[in-house]
Amino acid sequence: MASEGEAARPATWRRLWPLAFVAVAAAVVWAIVADYGMTWDESVQSRYGDLALDYFRSGLRDRSYDDFWNLRYYGALFEMLASGAARLFPAHALEARHACIAATAIAAVLGAVRFAGLLEMPLAPVFACLALATLPPFFGNAFQNSKDVPFAAAFAWSLVALAVFYGRERPRWRDAFVSGLAVGVALAVRVGGVVLFAYVAAGALHWWALGGRGTAPAARRAARIAAQTALLGVLAWTLMVATWPFAHEAPIRNPLAALSVAAAFPVRFPVLFEGAYAKSDALPGRYLAELIALKTPIAVLALGAVGFAVAIGRFAARPRSRAGLAALLVVGWVALPVVSFALLRPPAYDGLRHFLFVLPGVAILAAIGAERAVAAIRAPALRRVAVAAAALVLLSPIADLIRLHPYEMAYFNPLAGGVARAWKRYDTDYWVASYREAMEWIAGRVADGRRATVVVAATDYSLPCAERYAPPNVEVRALWEGGIDGPLAGPLPAGVDYYVATTRVGLAANFAESPIVHAVGRDGAVFTVVRASHDDGSENRTASR
Repeated sequence: MASEGEAARPATWRRLWPLAFVAVAAAVVWAIVADYGMTWDESVQSRYGDLALDYFRSGLRDRSYDDFWNLRYYGALFEMLASGAARLFPAHALEARHACIAATAIAAVLGAVRFAGLLEMPLAPVFACLALATLPPFFGNAFQNSKDVPFAAAFAWSLVALAVFYGRERPRWRDAFVSGLAVGVALAVRVGGVVLFAYVAAGALHWWALGGRGTAPAARRAARIAAQTALLGVLAWTLMVATWPFAHEAPIRNPLAALSVAAAFPVRFPVLFEGAYAKSDALPGRYLAELIALKTPIAVLALGAVGFAVAIGRFAARPRSRAGLAALLVVGWVALPVVSFALLRPPAYDGLRHFLFVLPGVAILAAIGAERAVAAIRAPALRRVAVAAAALVLLSPIADLIRLHPYEMAYFNPLAGGVARAWKRYDTDYWVASYREAMEWIAGRVADGRRATVVVAATDYSLPCAERYAPPNVEVRALWEGGIDGPLAGPLPAGVDYYVATTRVGLAANFAESPIVHAVGRDGAVFTVVRASHDDGSENRTASR
């Protein structure tokens, strides 16, 4: 029989290893956060955060946020936190903002770990941590996506809270309160968090149909769970409204209006999908499922498929337990968005960006699959080897992260031919973060102080992605014409020295008579090209590792 000390060691390890993960993750963030350039939405999102802060600092009088594009339709909670951090470190405002986003990514991983722990599978939390922390599309967004990464974290912790709340034999008011806070944070980041109420309904119905037990009359038990669920909903909505300036104007009508805008986004973007361009509101129903299949490492996909089946079986075997409810919720975590997209076909663009909240669920399913594979081995010595092998398999995407850095979000797995083939068939650097490298290259070419004029394929939103990295002797102008609508012919206009263009929507094809003197990309893919008014003697090379 194990001694008391031997029994305590595993329990101590289970408590401490998440802290070790946080320490390692924080060190990684510190080491690489400065590598990420400004992205398409960042100047707009950070400005919105500033305006929302100004609204609260003015005593709710300064309503400048209301006239700033369509940003009023977006929750302001995280943007205010990021803007506050940027104000604390004005010399490193962008890095402070990126570090805040990365902190929410770490929180999302911890949420996946906590949820996996509810499944009562000892190794699932560790495997979930490894799978999500190294998942390339999640890792790449973790430094730059201030809308979807914080939402993914809030979504994960909301499902943790709901599984705990509705998984009890006698749900507690305290758990209802915590669940309301978690769902409220998700709503305060993105109003699309209303989808969480589907999981709230599933939890309540599960408890009533399978878990509701006790000596109290059925009517009393039904009234209690209904009252607790109502508390959850009221608290969540109140938290959303309290942190969202636009919702202050009409606490019910305006959030519903924002939800309507999100469901039928008025701007139609061209989306590269399967080698052809389609409008963002006319994508096929397979769009989301296909991108998950192509942007998830194959090992995680395979283990996730096993985990999906295991989770269904676990719920069928133990439907009345908290572990059974958690299994049901994680299946719904992944299946509901995929099926809903296939049926409803809402507007979508920028790859998986709007659906990052699904990826923690994918990682948890992969963890379940890995746990089941290890459990199938009976010999203790071989099982230890299997645990190590499973961990190494889940960590294998690190090689891809290194090769693609800092464009990890561009990852595609071998089913798509890797990013080397996928960049001509799917969107990769959709946020033009690669403009930083292009501008730094130009800055090196004009380091002698001579003046230069650079035209950038950009809108008012994306121009700062290049302007930020231009030296004082370089004038930067924006041009958003040509591309798939018909490339602009001929050489660069007179007086223009360089043209910086994303390969997105074919803008790199403009001015084909001017040579490409530099290209930014990774692993065989090209994200941005630099054309010159003349061949300046530099090598026509691609910054692709």
